[in-house]
Amino acid sequence: MKKIFAIGALLLGSVAMFAQPQLTKDNIDEVLGAMTLEEKAHIVVGGRHLEQNKDMAGEVGHLRLEHDGPVGYGKGGSFEGFCSGGGLAQLGYMFALEAVQKGTYPAYYQNGMTVRDISAKTLAEAARAGDATAREVFRICGEYLGRGLSLLIDLLNPEIIVLGSIFANFCVGK
Repeated sequence: MKKIFAIGALLLGSVAMFAQPQLTKDNIDEVLGAMTLEEKAHIVVGGRHLEQNKDMAGEVGHLRLEHDGPVGYGKGGSFEGFCSGGGLAQLGYMFALEAVQKGTYPAYYQNGMTVRDISAKTLAEAARAGDATAREVFRICGEYLGRGLSLLIDLLNPEIIVLGSIFANFCVGK
């Protein structure tokens, strides 16, 4: 049996849909896109969920990748902080403020905006249009996604890792 690890909304801040689709071999992107932030990806080993105490699956979003950084799960520098929609917004806001201090305005930012005015979608649109600040936000997110996944690979040794949700929807490398 293959060991498969699915990274879905636990890290990716996807938007909930009203009807939850059932997973089939042909619709994994649809299912991952329908997950809410509260739904956790389950670690599957030998066909069973690997569970901790209190019947909860492991939560990789809590892993701390840096001492400081965007906040996820109340922890600055967590996997969730760097690799979720909310984390992208935090990074985008911090980088926009730095750019403004240097005299440039990123395409996704206007004077008076707060972190709540920035989303992964607006950052992705700006990055696709060539905005250097937005592209740097995604570069950093990708770097920390790689760091986090490398930890999981060393720990779980999966044969396949499935990325969906925000990473499928907002790919800016094309």
